[in-house]
Amino acid sequence: MSALIALAIGVVFGVVAHTIATPKGLVHPLLLPGIGAAVAASTWAALIWLGRLLSWPALEPTAVAPWVVLVIVVTVTVFLSATGMTKRREADDKDLFDRLSHVGRVNIQPGEVDEAAPAQ
Repeated sequence: MSALIALAIGVVFGVVAHTIATPKGLVHPLLLPGIGAAVAASTWAALIWLGRLLSWPALEPTAVAPWVVLVIVVTVTVFLSATGMTKRREADDKDLFDRLSHVGRVNIQPGEVDEAAPAQ
């Protein structure tokens, strides 16, 4: 049951990050909740197994510490993913628009001559 609650926390934080941190249409609406769920599930499993292996009562599923760590890890990961993907998508869209709006543009380094260009 606690693993399902951890998954729900990851999904909710992903939805919140999608709503707050991404402009409309740049990131698919299910991507950040999926990332949140994956991070929450893996973090929860790692914390609980670590608590069992090391016999730490602070990492028991009924303790507060794993929930606090889970919320912090999911929040940081999801919001960093949202901002990083948004910046990268904007840069890629700008580059694609630039390339498509200049049909026939060739990347020539300084000092090189383009033999395919018409003589002027």
